[in-house]
Amino acid sequence: MTRGFNQTTLGTRIRRWTPQLLTSLMLLAGLGTTAFSWRHASQADSDNIRTAFELSANQITHIIDNRVNTYKVVMKGVKGFFDGSDDVTLEEFRDYVSALQIQNNLPGIQAVGLAIPVAHADKSRHIAKIRQQNIPNYQIKPDGDREKYAPIIRLEPSTAENRKALGFDIYTEHAAREALQRSRDTGEVIITSRIVLIQDADKTDSYAFVMYLPIYNKKESLESIRDRQSAISAWVDVPFRINDLMAGLHEELNPNIELEIHDGEPQSNQTLMYHSNELATDRLSGDSRLETRRQINIAGRQWTLVMRSTPAFEAGVSQHHPAFIAKTGITVTLLLGMLTWQLAKGRTSAQQRYRQLFDQSGDGLLLIRQTDHGFIDANPSALRLLGYRHEELLDLQLQDI
Repeated sequence: MTRGFNQTTLGTRIRRWTPQLLTSLMLLAGLGTTAFSWRHASQADSDNIRTAFELSANQITHIIDNRVNTYKVVMKGVKGFFDGSDDVTLEEFRDYVSALQIQNNLPGIQAVGLAIPVAHADKSRHIAKIRQQNIPNYQIKPDGDREKYAPIIRLEPSTAENRKALGFDIYTEHAAREALQRSRDTGEVIITSRIVLIQDADKTDSYAFVMYLPIYNKKESLESIRDRQSAISAWVDVPFRINDLMAGLHEELNPNIELEIHDGEPQSNQTLMYHSNELATDRLSGDSRLETRRQINIAGRQWTLVMRSTPAFEAGVSQHHPAFIAKTGITVTLLLGMLTWQLAKGRTSAQQRYRQLFDQSGDGLLLIRQTDHGFIDANPSALRLLGYRHEELLDLQLQDI
């Protein structure tokens, strides 16, 4: 009969290394489970952050588009005010704009104005007429003779800044002239490319844009472009500072998303109109931030919104906390590894003490299987009494002695 596994050299070695083996298996199992949970949480977190980011980007785009559309509605209201009257006086126009309370209700709008086309032959008569309307220093500017002019004749509220623009010939500004003519020819609200307002000529990085809406002479045909060019009588003129516009939306926009607004395709600082650079540097740091772009048609021009997530945004959206899972999993695994080591080591020590006592006992000790009464083990005292070697005795059964 063969010896039991516990009596072999291999069995002895395995018993000796049992604590290390069990602890290693526990550590591998724990770290593997932690790695799987961490990866699953990281993926779920990434998906959740991406979804939240895209929703926020859509919301930002919608808010900006809605605000500009609100301004277009205001411009059409001004047009209707002129269309409904034979002659709108300066006082009536001032009262109308004052009632709009644009500083409170329409943050971002610098003013509401009116520009009119003036032929060179009518220039002197035009200046005299405007001066009679309680604007004694009115003058078309810049100076010089031109075939056509499009001066701003009204601009409310009448602040010191806005009075700088009275009489300014819009035709002398290329971007404004282009928008003015497109508005006249299409009958729609048209916006300029990025410009600097006359009011801000002495400032740097104060970008703005102006929206124009044509007013035509009543009862004239507007079927063709030529008809609209002949019928034009004025333009509603609404200038915006882009920073003021965005400041007015501050409470509606997510402050943890970095935002750039470009006029057209983002290329360089030549197209950049706005950048939310008030975000702290630490909130903009990180190489793996999400980025998305949205293009919207703003009164005949394409604006491109470039949006990036920030660490603050991602931290606020994160729900699964993969870092916490990793730290907790590693900590628990180490604790379980230590516990496994202690238990396995204690068991091995107990087996060693048992073996020592078994072998050193002065009494003969035999271990017998219950099934066939074969010998499992015997201590040296039993072997001496029976006169067998250890291997011989293990091959025998009780009835053989």
